[in-house]
Amino acid sequence: MLILSPREVTFGPARWKNVGAISIDRIAQRESVEWHDAGPHIVFADIPQQRVNVQIKRQIETEIEDYPRPGDTATLSFLVAPGGDAGARRFSAACVVVKVENELKIPNGATRTIDLIAISPDGIADPITFESNGVAP
Repeated sequence: MLILSPREVTFGPARWKNVGAISIDRIAQRESVEWHDAGPHIVFADIPQQRVNVQIKRQIETEIEDYPRPGDTATLSFLVAPGGDAGARRFSAACVVVKVENELKIPNGATRTIDLIAISPDGIADPITFESNGVAP
């Protein structure tokens, strides 16, 4: 999932401005596949474990700006409203920061990339939740 220019992004108490994009990637961590003796093709596949990675790209406003550090854990929340307030949806997930990278490109300025892993509350429920109409979780 790719979210371009979300309206509002928070990580715990911090409000992040100038977020250009958020991507949510779901990656298989363990695959279970089976073949039949009659042929070379897979007849069964299952993904019993998966990982949800979240990446946030934002413009850096000041060099003194506070930023998250690897290991920081908080609720990531962002509001997406592509069709105005009536179609607003608030996404949220408990996340842990994996990596924070800064990149300087002259003359475009500096960008910060924050990589996180979304954490399920019980190992069964999807770590990413959303509510329609922008109602805060």
